[in-house]
Amino acid sequence: MIYFIRSESGHIKIGYSENNVNGRLKSLQGGCPFRLSLLKVIDFDKTQEKLIHKKFKKDKRLGEWFNLSLELQEFIENPYKLEPPKKIPKGEPKIHSLRLNLDKIKRELKRRGWSIPEFSAAMKKPRTYGYYLLKEEKGYTHTLDTIDDIAKALDFDPKDLII
Repeated sequence: MIYFIRSESGHIKIGYSENNVNGRLKSLQGGCPFRLSLLKVIDFDKTQEKLIHKKFKKDKRLGEWFNLSLELQEFIENPYKLEPPKKIPKGEPKIHSLRLNLDKIKRELKRRGWSIPEFSAAMKKPRTYGYYLLKEEKGYTHTLDTIDDIAKALDFDPKDLII
């Protein structure tokens, strides 16, 4: 069973328990300085718990604790089963993975006078994230989300960053 526990701090724990959700609540309460309350229990399996964590990764705080966004609140009030991502058969092109125009990005960073940690901060990512992005490994590709993050940080059209 998947449970949603709310802390007085406003955070939500999304967890899985085989059967004793109340026991899990008591266990968590023993180590938490905030009062906890059980919001909802749904009869979904462990796979669904992982899919829910992925769906709300933008709200993730630490471990299985999440900020209560409007989207998460609506999901708790009206839960539904999530579909696992479709696997791309071997040999099929991965249309969600694209090559970056690294030269264009580096020129823009130089024009702005940004260091790589400043570039990472503009994307709201850890300081070293920019180093990872700008690696010039042959055949290395990036997801649409990553390209979108870069485009927003540099005020570019994402299409201009793809080669």
